[in-house]
Amino acid sequence: MNALLRVRALVVRLSGRRVVDEVSLDVGAGEVVGLIGPNGAGKSTLVRSMAGMLPAYSGEVRLGDLPVARSRPRELARLLAYIPQDTAMPFDLPAREVVAMGRYARHHRVGPTPAAAYRVADAALDTVGAAHLGAAPVARLSGGERQLVQLARAMAQEPRVILLDEPTAALDLHRQLHVLRLLRDQAAQGRGIAVVLHDLNHASRFCDRVVLLDGGRVRASGEPDHVLTEARLAGTYRVRATVRDDEDTRARRVTALHNLETAPPEGGASQIQEIR
Repeated sequence: MNALLRVRALVVRLSGRRVVDEVSLDVGAGEVVGLIGPNGAGKSTLVRSMAGMLPAYSGEVRLGDLPVARSRPRELARLLAYIPQDTAMPFDLPAREVVAMGRYARHHRVGPTPAAAYRVADAALDTVGAAHLGAAPVARLSGGERQLVQLARAMAQEPRVILLDEPTAALDLHRQLHVLRLLRDQAAQGRGIAVVLHDLNHASRFCDRVVLLDGGRVRASGEPDHVLTEARLAGTYRVRATVRDDEDTRARRVTALHNLETAPPEGGASQIQEIR
């Protein structure tokens, strides 16, 4: 695998607590990697640190040979795009202008936004199915519409890696599938995609690999079929679930049946063997 982004022994501390604890993973060219796990597992903190938004206490994140922590913003923007969970924007620019801002790292001069940037922005908005929003002020858009605009902006950057934090959270069913297929299309163009997902069935269907986090640590990583097992879901999510092959999607389908009230055995989570 040609790894575009490497995370090695990454530790992120917030308020003195290790929220990300010795995490290592790769994101390769042409693949979608799903970051999954229960609430508080460290997924959002991890992806923010991968994007250079949070400093590491130790360990490192590298884009090829470039250390993310020591890269210049323009240099980083040519290689990596990050879409946060919260897409609220403090300005009232038209969506087309916001998407065109994704081209700033490609500009060779200071001044008005070049016409070429608007052409790329229009194409990106059309690709995500939001061409009709081009003239709309972003502050007046719904959460789902803002998510599409942010995705278009990331695509306009033409990065090598795209990091996304729950991109389907504010979307209806139709747009959820649309966005996930767009991520597959971006991977098919040779980009590396890492995406935080809560829907395990989306992760199973659309991701090449998944990384299961719990307590800030990697509990399992590998192909969805190998990671999403009934025993592992019981150990991390504390639910009784069935995992079966879905004839329609040809992926594993997770059905949560009920919560498990008993506590896991002492050290149980850490005893889950990591798959490589």
